[in-house]
Amino acid sequence: MSTPGMSNTSNTIGSILAIIIGIVLASVTLIGIIHSQVDDPSSSPASVERPLIDYGTN
Repeated sequence: MSTPGMSNTSNTIGSILAIIIGIVLASVTLIGIIHSQVDDPSSSPASVERPLIDYGTN
């Protein structure tokens, strides 16, 4: 039989692990977004001044 104290301890450990995993995932996502925006121009998204699609001239 488990004691009430053990259940409370495992809930606390689970909550702490969930918080740590959430922080790690958020950090990795944020770092990925920052790197994709500050990489050299060949790796970055298309420039607004140089459109990727040529719509023709008037």
